[in-house]
Order: sequence, then structure tokens, then C-alpha cells
Amino acid sequence: MQFATRGLLLCVALASAVHPTPRDIIMSSLPMKNDDSGEHIDIDWFDRDLTGHLHRNIMEHETESRGACEHFHCAAPKGKGLDASGFNSYPMASVPSIDFPNHFAERDVIYVSKKPLFSAAECENVIRMAEEEGHGLPSTKSGKYQIGKAWIKEMPGVLNWFNGALSNHLFPTLSKLFPDLLPDASKLRAHSVAILKYNASHPQTDVHVDDALFAFTIALSHDSSFEGGGTYFEHLGKVIDMPQGHATFRPGAVRHAGSAVSSGVRYVVGGFIAVQNKVEHVRRLNERGNKILLSEPKEKDLLQAERLFWWGLMLNNNCSLCHQNLGDTYLRLDQPADAEAALRKQLTLLPRDSDAYYALGNALRGQEREADALEAYESAISISPRDYESHIGRAGCLSKLGRPLDEIEAYRSALAIKPDDVSVHACMHASLSCCMHASLSLLSPMHALPSSCCCLSFTRVHAFSVSALAR
Repeated sequence: MQFATRGLLLCVALASAVHPTPRDIIMSSLPMKNDDSGEHIDIDWFDRDLTGHLHRNIMEHETESRGACEHFHCAAPKGKGLDASGFNSYPMASVPSIDFPNHFAERDVIYVSKKPLFSAAECENVIRMAEEEGHGLPSTKSGKYQIGKAWIKEMPGVLNWFNGALSNHLFPTLSKLFPDLLPDASKLRAHSVAILKYNASHPQTDVHVDDALFAFTIALSHDSSFEGGGTYFEHLGKVIDMPQGHATFRPGAVRHAGSAVSSGVRYVVGGFIAVQNKVEHVRRLNERGNKILLSEPKEKDLLQAERLFWWGLMLNNNCSLCHQNLGDTYLRLDQPADAEAALRKQLTLLPRDSDAYYALGNALRGQEREADALEAYESAISISPRDYESHIGRAGCLSKLGRPLDEIEAYRSALAIKPDDVSVHACMHASLSCCMHASLSLLSPMHALPSSCCCLSFTRVHAFSVSALAR
């Protein structure tokens, strides 16, 4: 009987090795612990909701990997690629990677080529084909801005060129730059690849992260064809330029922006890279929660989003987007103190994130801490002077703090950015009206201050004339 039991256990073990269980599949896809144990992060295997989402991540990843091969090169590369000696490199610093953070810690991870990977004639031909096949690269929303954009998979001539670029240059180079994470270049999968067009009317993008493990940019335009441009890296606090034919490789989690083009036209190729055998669990959990926030969620939906963000943080406690979206979720659940805690963790990771400071201001106002909220909005504005929403938040704080003249100046700053916002004009004129009534009430006790007036504290108003207020 003892031998029969041992034989049965051996058969089960062998069957598991040949036909892995769902638990085995999920476990093998999880990130490693942040230590030298060589073990995967453990999870609550009794949480069927969690394991269901992790399994969904694996299935979606496999489907997207197969889909990428319908358009883009998916095989061993033909070219040898460049190693790190062919690049100027920059650190990721305190900017955390969303997935596989151990592979990006304490090393340079942003690579900008020293020499062109593509010739000037090649780049000009790609621009010509993109304009013809991409119907002029129509205007597309990118955050707060508009840029020209056309998907490479929908442009046959450009696609043929790009697949050669993947095989000869991009895939073998990326594998050499990150050999510990990408030892096999045949596992790389390109997706979401586009030709982007910047000009004075479509000048830039917001600071953002890319929805991928890796991202790349290829400069197609000659420097003489535009002014401005380049890629702004938030944690470096500067713009890095690329001459024509040069390329940049970086982790997708690096916060960056397309810097403003003031004149001329600038074309670039921008795209993302996934890895066939590397599931980005944290990114997918965060994105799934974020989709809930972008819908019209009810309370039960928000609670599900909260779980998704917490699961992302369980796998990577330094997932900055998870902290920020968790803060947003708590704001919507009317839990401003919890929102503040999440957003302060986000700002510990990314101290120059103006969006996080704006959200923190909202969380503090939800706790009636107007002075602290004012400081948060002003931090956002110091980082991003054209942050319209932070100027509006600042005006609201100043109103509550009884500083009407500063409130009016805050509205004027907002209107300098969006001069056609009728609601802000109405708020500013209401404040002006209140201040004028206050001035008259100081001159004549018979002139009562309207009960609807929002400016109820006027410690400095007598020092200013009505004409100064109305300029």
C-alpha cells in the first residue's frame, strides 16, 4: 500500500510537469521576489477573483502576442544590433518600473544612439510614404493636446520598411541593451507603432508613461526642418534631442513627453515592445482598474477598481500609477484621507508629478484643509505652469481663505491658458462684484454686503481701488 501511494504521488508529479496546472501557469508568470531567494512572489491562492484576473492577464497577453505577429516581424533577427557602447545612456533614477523592476534598478536604462541607425535618404522616404499612405497623418487626441498620427500596420510601404528595421536594428539592439531580461530577441513583439507628426498647431504631448514594457522612438526629420521638439524626461528635468536617423530605447514606465515644436514639422516613429514570455501583470491590473475609472462607475465598480490597484501594489509596491489611481478611486468614494495617503506615496516615488499634486490638492480640500491644498496646487503649477485645473483649484482655496484679490489673479492665470472658458469668466466676475460690494460697504455702512457673496473676508481690500480690481 505504501508503494502504491508513492507511485500515485510520482504519477501526479510527472503529470503536473508534462501538463502544468492553472496554478503552475500563473506562478511561473509572476515576478520574482526582491531578494536572492530566486522565488516568485506568493499570492493568496484562495482569492478566486485575484487568480481569475491573473489568468485573464496571461490569456490576453498570449492573444496580443499572436496578434502582433500578424503585422510585425516575429522571428530571430537578421541584424547584429548595437551594444551599450553605441549609445549615450541615462538612469531611470527614482522612477519605478511597473513590471520587472528588479531588472531596471541602479543602472542606466534610457539609451540614445550616438550614430544614426537609419540613413537620411531612408528617413525622408519613410516620411513621403507616411504622408501618402497615412492620408496626411490626421489629427489625433494625445492627452490635452492634438498631434498627427497614422498606424504603421495600416500603411503597406511603411510597414515593409519597418519590419526590416525590426529585424536588422531594433530587436537585436534592444536584446543587447537588456540581455538579462531579453536574452532571446525572437521573443520580442512590436505593437502600437505609429508615425507621429508635430507642428506649431499640434506641438507636443502631455507627460505620460507608455503602456508597454519597452518603448522606442526613431527621429525621421532633419534638424533644419523644425524648431523645438525632442523628448522631455521628467526625472532628468531636461529635453534630449535626437538627430535624424537616431533612435532612443527605454522602459515604458519612464515619464516623458514630446517637447513642443514651435515651427516647422517634425516626424518620428514611436512604438512599444512586449515580450512573448513576460506577462506584465501589474500594468494589466492597473489598466483594468483605470478603465473602470474612465467609465461611469457605481460604488461597486469603484470597489472592484480598488481591489485591482491593491493587487498591482501587492506585486509591486512601487507601482506609481497604482498609487495615483488608488488615490483617484478614494476621491470618488469620498474617502479623502485615504486618497491623501495614496497620493503622498505616489509623490514619494515621483516628486515632480504635477498631476499627483493636483489630485492631492483635491484630497486636502475634501478634508477642508484649504491652506495645505493651496500649497499642493502651487506645487503643481511650479512644475507645470500651464496646468489649468491647478490654477482653478488654487482660486477656490484662495476664496475659502478670504484672499479675494489673489483669487481673481488666479482666475486670470487660468483664463490666460483657456480664454474661452465661460464658467471661469463668471467666477472671476462674481469675485470682482463681491470685492466691489465690500469696498462700498467699508465706505458706507448703509451699503450691505450681499448674502450670496463668496468673498466674506476682506483684510486687505481697502488698500486697493475698484479700478485696480477691474483692470
